[in-house]
Amino acid sequence: LHGKALYTKGAYTTAIEVLRDAYRSAADAGYPHMMLSCRILIGNCYSDLGRMEEMMTHFSVAEHLAEALGDTDSLASLRYNTAATQRHREQALAAVQQAESLAAGETERQMLALVRYRLEHADYLHDSAYGAQLLDCFRQLQETYPMGFTRFHLQWVLAWYKANRQYRQACRLLEEFPII
Repeated sequence: LHGKALYTKGAYTTAIEVLRDAYRSAADAGYPHMMLSCRILIGNCYSDLGRMEEMMTHFSVAEHLAEALGDTDSLASLRYNTAATQRHREQALAAVQQAESLAAGETERQMLALVRYRLEHADYLHDSAYGAQLLDCFRQLQETYPMGFTRFHLQWVLAWYKANRQYRQACRLLEEFPII
C-alpha cells in the first residue's frame, strides 16, 4: 500500500524501491496476487518515468502472473498499456485486439478504441471525431484515475492540440501537469 501511495503521488523512484521489497516479501510468503500487483505498479512507475524497456520487462512478468492467476482485469490493463506503447503497427494491433476482448469498463474500451484509431488512421491528428473522443476520454481519466495514469495519456492530448494549433489549451494543460 505504501508503494502504491508513493506511485499515486508521483514519487516513482522511491515507489519502485518499496514495491521491489514488497514483491520479494510476497514471493517469500507465497502471495502471487500481491506479486502481480507489485509488478504492475513497478511497470507503471517506469512508464511514467519514460523508461519503456523496463516497463515492458515488468509488464511481461506481470502478464505471466495474471495468466496463471486467471486475473482477466489485470490482463486487460496490461495488454492496453503494452498496446499503447508498441512502436510496430501489427504487434500493436494484435495487442489491442487481445486487450479489447478483456476490457471490463467503458473507459477501458474508450482508451483501446483511441489506440486502435491511431493505428488505423494515419491522419488521426487532423480528424475532429478522434479529437472529440480523445478529449472526452482524457476528462474521464482525470476524474477517475490516478495522476500518473492520466499523465501517461497527456502526450496524445498535447499532440492533438499542437496539430490543431490549439496552443492556449496545450499551455493550460501543461500548467495542470508540470513536467517532472
